[in-house]
Amino acid sequence: MTPFRWPFGLRLFLIMGIFRLLIIGPACALEITSHIKYYYVARDSSVTLNCEFVLDSENLGHMDIEWNILAENRDQDDNTIICYTAATIYNNLYGPLKHRVYFTSPEPQNGIASLTITDLKLTDSGTYQCMVKKLPEIGIKNFILSVMERPSMPVCYMDGEAVAGEDLRLRCRSSQGTPPMDYRWSKTSGNQKLPNTAFADTIEGDLYLDKITESDTGTYLCTVLNLVGIEECELILSFPPLLSMYYVYVTIAAAVVDSKHCLHHCSFTAFTICVLHRRKNKKKKRGGGKRMYMEICYTTPILTHITAIIYLIFMVKDSIITLSFSKYITALFTDIRIRTRV
Repeated sequence: MTPFRWPFGLRLFLIMGIFRLLIIGPACALEITSHIKYYYVARDSSVTLNCEFVLDSENLGHMDIEWNILAENRDQDDNTIICYTAATIYNNLYGPLKHRVYFTSPEPQNGIASLTITDLKLTDSGTYQCMVKKLPEIGIKNFILSVMERPSMPVCYMDGEAVAGEDLRLRCRSSQGTPPMDYRWSKTSGNQKLPNTAFADTIEGDLYLDKITESDTGTYLCTVLNLVGIEECELILSFPPLLSMYYVYVTIAAAVVDSKHCLHHCSFTAFTICVLHRRKNKKKKRGGGKRMYMEICYTTPILTHITAIIYLIFMVKDSIITLSFSKYITALFTDIRIRTRV
């Protein structure tokens, strides 16, 4: 009778299985399944360090769950923050985190040993360790928490005055925030595209514009951000108004100086300018033709009434403006005088 012989492949499989059990040992009965290791959170907010685990149902040993904050130096001891043992939760074990830390689940022994920290402070940054023990098994997982300052509201401004054909630098500054902070510029008006020659410094927050033109004017948006926050500010780029507009602004301002003398002063100025220009108009002859001027006495009374109405609307009782109304009303009409040839 021929003795039974195991197939070669089966014998090899059995030998490798026995070898694996002897060298590697049985599969782990306790495993922490959380994968997130790094947490970046803003100051004054809350965070949950996720520590979930699976446990072999055949393990009937005593369970302990413990959270520690690891010391930066090996010469120092780690600090226990909170723990679960003998079916009881013990918290407020670490002074700096007192009344700010708790288990996310009221029954952490059921597989959710996550830790929640509230009202975060910059000093809460560090390495936190979740340790789950059910002898003879132990599961350990480290988490790195970084508490950061959000960027403060930035300030946008121009470095100098906008002049057509000249270079200009737009600046954006945030006074607070944990680095690294990133500055970004965009245009929110017109074609909503930055000029082709524009250069943005993402670290310092400056935007360089070369030889600006009318097409470069508009609203610019600066965004500053870091890992935990984002803030914005706007800047309107425009060219200064023409010089003649200055007289218009001064005229309107001067009209509200004194309600008792406004109309009288305006009328007197209008009459004086009208007489002067009538005399000047009669003397102006050149090349057989006449210089025709827009009669200023027709327009001045209109402006007089407009300024008076403006005063009544604003009801200004006190004024810090001490400019001479006659001086600037004369300059205004000298500037807008219209000359035409007949």
